[in-house]
Amino acid sequence: MEALRWARALLSGGGIRANEIAITATQPTVWDDHFLVLAREAGLQLHFTHGIPALATREGQACSALADILLKGLSQERVRRLLRRLPKTPARDAIPDDWVAKLPRGAALTSLENWRHALELGRAHRKDGERAETGLLDVLSELSKGTDAAESSGLLLLRGNSLALWQQALRQAPARAVDLSLQSLRVADGLDPGNSIVWAPARHLAALPRSHTRMLGLTGRSWPRAEDEDPLLPGHLLERRRLRPVSITEEDRRHFEIIAEQCETLSVPRPAKCDRHCSGCQRALARAERRSGPQSYP
Repeated sequence: MEALRWARALLSGGGIRANEIAITATQPTVWDDHFLVLAREAGLQLHFTHGIPALATREGQACSALADILLKGLSQERVRRLLRRLPKTPARDAIPDDWVAKLPRGAALTSLENWRHALELGRAHRKDGERAETGLLDVLSELSKGTDAAESSGLLLLRGNSLALWQQALRQAPARAVDLSLQSLRVADGLDPGNSIVWAPARHLAALPRSHTRMLGLTGRSWPRAEDEDPLLPGHLLERRRLRPVSITEEDRRHFEIIAEQCETLSVPRPAKCDRHCSGCQRALARAERRSGPQSYP
């Protein structure tokens, strides 16, 4: 929230454009959900250079609702959620909008037979009673097969970007873990970085620094990050430097120095135990001050 207030203050002060402002961290995904919500509420155009979580989009939510049913089974609440989020497809169009007429709201409906019986009871209260039964039961019959029908269910119910996300998730992991695959997927946010504030990993911003930058995570021991041993391939089997010549700690330090040297305004949180800034940042900040004058320590 303070980072967005800082960016808004720069914009409202005049003379500084959105394409000169950046907010960065070594691991931005930790704050992604917060920035998505707060930037929309504040009306700020914030471009995620590393993409936004797929589940934050309408297409991703349709995939999530489908995965929920395939993994956990049929229920009235899950089916309602899925049908609210499905894109326009022949299977969805075959289900009329009044399919819920006289459907007991408190009924769990955890089996295909329960659904068939409940739809029969409400037949007289729908405009075309049998149409809802035919269209919905065909879909539920496919969904009742569980993860064995993950691919065919996606082809039946999804289209366009939602189908592409679903198929990508199935390629990354078995169908039994499709919910975890969906959580890891990211998509472009569709914003133009040329007229937006950017929220970026340090490695992205180091390639094209901006003149007004705020850094997050300096007081949380995440800049630089410590390198841990790979549990699947420990050092006594294969030396880490053969796989990755430069450590992640050194990369973070290098990115910090590049960004700090190119900034006119560098905004960082003040560590609670330091007079001004932590010793790991001292050299880069000193060079930035000599180049551009005093920096901001909110």
